Amino acid sequence: MQAANETPMLELPAGEGPRSFASRYDACLVLTLINIMLWGTSQWYTGIGLYSLCLPALVYRKLRHSPWLWVGICLLFIHKILINWAWADNHKYVMTYWSSAIAISLAVDQRRRNEVIATNARLILGLSMLFATIWKAIAPEYMSGAFFEVLFLTDRRFDGTIALLTDLTYGELLENQMRLEYLRSGYMDWIEPQSQQLNSSELVRTIALIATWWTVLIEGAKGVLFLIPWNGKTIFLLRNIALLAFLFTTYIIAPVPGFGCSLACMGMATCLDRGDGWYRLYQLAFLLVILYWIGAEPLRQSLLT
Repeated sequence: MQAANETPMLELPAGEGPRSFASRYDACLVLTLINIMLWGTSQWYTGIGLYSLCLPALVYRKLRHSPWLWVGICLLFIHKILINWAWADNHKYVMTYWSSAIAISLAVDQRRRNEVIATNARLILGLSMLFATIWKAIAPEYMSGAFFEVLFLTDRRFDGTIALLTDLTYGELLENQMRLEYLRSGYMDWIEPQSQQLNSSELVRTIALIATWWTVLIEGAKGVLFLIPWNGKTIFLLRNIALLAFLFTTYIIAPVPGFGCSLACMGMATCLDRGDGWYRLYQLAFLLVILYWIGAEPLRQSLLT
């Protein structure tokens, strides 16, 4: 019987040892560093700091296992968000939370490391998804499908997808982007445009509505599942199915690799002591998100020609 004041020991399933956990944990740190270097910032002043910390840490294991390294990374993200708060992407916030969680896990006793990193990853995943769902659900412009419709019509990252799936052409989508830019910068030419009519279609509106409800349902499900405090086999299975389904499908269409790779790293951290199966699937998801980003748009363009 364990005394009340004893530190709980790390429990691993049969056939798994501390060395296996340590190697998986280290691989999770490596992939997180790669994700930060690729999509942590687009500003040179933050980029210099992040690369100065991340590059040596990729080479030296002892450095990436220092909590102070991750504190430094977290502070750089906080700096970036504070000076660009109006334009900071959602995944920059997630990277900040995740970097601080890693710093905390590295600062505790090794016997509690799995518990700390897994719990923090689960809470970051659950809370970020739950708050995202709540924000979407209370926003009429989102639930009507208008958000995704405007995004699909004006964001150049979706040009190939929309041109492939709908009756709009690249030229019409480019015209939409020019009209949006006219609204943004017309005042620089002493023009005060009030509105612009975007090229759209009923099919675009239908796809936007499907994307709206799919996002609300899958993010809401993930939020609830990851916030359930117990870790039974059924809950664990449902959590990973929901998150992996999101990773394997969403990023074929939505080219936001920084967020997808962050989710894959946190998903990996929730199952470091569960054998190789789920852990390897999250590694595959990390790789696929990058491959989607590299190859999906050229593939769509080749299908259109």
